[in-house]
Amino acid sequence: MKTLFGNELLNEFARLLNSAKNRIWICSPYVGSLKFIETISNNKINSSKVEKKFITDIKEVSKLNFKFFKRIIKTGELRTLTGVHAKIYIIDNKCLVTSANLTETAFYRRHEIGIFLNEEESKESISTYENFWKKSIKIKRIELKETKDKKKEKSKDENYGFKLPKIWNISQKKKLPQFWLKPIGVSENPITENQKFSDLEVELHFAVNPKAIRVNDIIIAYGIGAKRILTIYKVKTIGAKFTENEQSEEWMKRWSYYLTGQNLTPDFGKVWMKKSLYASNLISEYLENNPTEFITHNKSKGLGALNFKKDKIRLESDFASFIMNKIEQ
Repeated sequence: MKTLFGNELLNEFARLLNSAKNRIWICSPYVGSLKFIETISNNKINSSKVEKKFITDIKEVSKLNFKFFKRIIKTGELRTLTGVHAKIYIIDNKCLVTSANLTETAFYRRHEIGIFLNEEESKESISTYENFWKKSIKIKRIELKETKDKKKEKSKDENYGFKLPKIWNISQKKKLPQFWLKPIGVSENPITENQKFSDLEVELHFAVNPKAIRVNDIIIAYGIGAKRILTIYKVKTIGAKFTENEQSEEWMKRWSYYLTGQNLTPDFGKVWMKKSLYASNLISEYLENNPTEFITHNKSKGLGALNFKKDKIRLESDFASFIMNKIEQ
């Protein structure tokens, strides 16, 4: 069993789909475009050699997904189960149980999490899928057309999520993003509750060259004085240094390095003071549920490095995911 999120979740799911030899069984209430599913499965979804079963709630999905459903009816079997909300992906004898629907939004733009099960661990989930299958109703092509013709209302699926920035990508040899905690403010000029962090793009400043931070890394902003999470940034540029001519203000001499960050959660950045995501509380809750895990990449269970005025701390990806999920709640 392994728990993954973000790019690791996306790439492991794609790898699992690409490895399919005997069956692809999917249960997902919302479904993305045929092109997305062909891409993520490397066209395995179209293979006549692989058994394909798909369970959804046909009353809830948008007409935008009917190309995919037609393909499933042509090469496999489509069934509907009213009220289904589970997301189960069975590839041969292995299984992914996840929060992610089979959509671009879920796998490219949201902070989802998934548990990959080996063959022995997958038996119970496969049995659950088979029970869903028995309860579900087979959909024929003519019934699919009738359902499509009735759908005139606005799409209920996750397509609205395309307004979110794309933060995950299918990668081959590309490096996965790292996660950092970045203190904002200083003890002599702490963050106060009247400050908002909703700008879509900002310069983030460092006293030491942030050469370990890469483009597409994720930075979680932490307020000095406020002791709370402020917002989340995605790194857009590598670190650079102000030239002597650019150092027009005194603070630039101390914080002489900078990089550009794209604000992924500007709405949260407006109301961070009301959400009260105190770092100490987040650490306590996370370690209570995961006592053998660590908070930082250096295997620490706390943020003591902040006491030594470190201007960045690399976080363990699971803890970073925990924080990001809290922000989305």
